[in-house]
Amino acid sequence: MTVGEAAPDRVVAEKGATVFIAPGGLREHRFSAGARVVSVHFAVDAADGRPLFPALPLIVWPPGEGADGAAQAARRLVQCLRAAHGGSPADALRAQAQLYGFAAAVLDALETTGIDPADRASADPRLETVFADLARAPRAGPLPIARWARLTGLGRSQLDRLCRQYCGESLRARRDAILVARLERALAADTRGIKALAYEHGFIDASHLTRWFRAQSGTTPGAFRRSVTETGFRA
Repeated sequence: MTVGEAAPDRVVAEKGATVFIAPGGLREHRFSAGARVVSVHFAVDAADGRPLFPALPLIVWPPGEGADGAAQAARRLVQCLRAAHGGSPADALRAQAQLYGFAAAVLDALETTGIDPADRASADPRLETVFADLARAPRAGPLPIARWARLTGLGRSQLDRLCRQYCGESLRARRDAILVARLERALAADTRGIKALAYEHGFIDASHLTRWFRAQSGTTPGAFRRSVTETGFRA
């Protein structure tokens, strides 16, 4: 079950079905005893800073109806990630190739349903101004609403409404997603300590960054960095 701004969507998926759940909604899952589930959580942002899959409906493909390729690609990806953990650089590259193949299979499945993620209205120029400001230096803490108001002439509620319209999520959620991605790149490529990265990105201290990063991603900055060091790849 997913709960968005509209009425909840409830579906029952049979054995072998493939389910697509876009970001931005609250979810509740109930599995029958003995169920085996392959789940892949991934995010793709377009060049303008918006997620590629904003506010799409809950989609269920029964077996044989358009998404079997995506399901097979998901299983191959999971198997490859297991091999890549602690493996060689070549294993990491093979896992990355499987990730791209999985994303392509999802796009193919959506097209069979009549959905083209690339076919969407351009974002409001004022919202694009906010995204450009975020891309330069996303920082933790309160959103810089006063600066964005000076840049766009819009208040917080108006900007948040635009963001939900074009991205399917709040301004804070979009800022957090951009900040997580920036931190992940820094942790993978930067040798500086967590304390220095915390200061650069607006956190009070290393503990503040660690708590926030765990809440967003389910792991700590140190564990994330070690996973990249061990495998050379992070999905």
